[in-house]
Amino acid sequence: MADRHCYLFTLEVEPLKVGATYDELPLHCTLMPRFWSSLGAVELGSKVQKLLDNRPPVVLRAYESTLLGPKQVAANLIELTNELSSLNMSLYELLNELGVTYDNPAWVGKGHIFHVTEREHEKLEIGTTHLSKAVYLIEVKVPGYEHKRVVRQRFRLPRTQPLVETSRATPAS
Repeated sequence: MADRHCYLFTLEVEPLKVGATYDELPLHCTLMPRFWSSLGAVELGSKVQKLLDNRPPVVLRAYESTLLGPKQVAANLIELTNELSSLNMSLYELLNELGVTYDNPAWVGKGHIFHVTEREHEKLEIGTTHLSKAVYLIEVKVPGYEHKRVVRQRFRLPRTQPLVETSRATPAS
């Protein structure tokens, strides 16, 4: 899989810097869990950009605390609104057309559980609402940075300024 890339898409809770490398991402809501693609970030981003061009910001409303995954990570579940579901399913369908392979197929599409993972000193409080104004394309398992997350692109919701910021730089620690 040397010529393939591992990505995920997130919705902004805390802003991320395009081109930055993170050990652990700040607060975010995963829009599409990890998947593999033969497309580079710029090419993948150009295909996704059309999907996001006229999308409004997304409301993230935390409604319940839970433990998720095999590591039982503390997270707050996000209410599945029509807008969030539509965005998720549209992205899922596009990625399927592009022939991606998902790390955990049961957790994508209708099986995706929207949540914001708690951090040591941060969380999206139950009962609060956050307006997410950006989607990020994150690359993981980058050669030489396997345990890092590299922010490749930021897509603004809605398009009020240039829609996408792109990083072509090599990850830096």
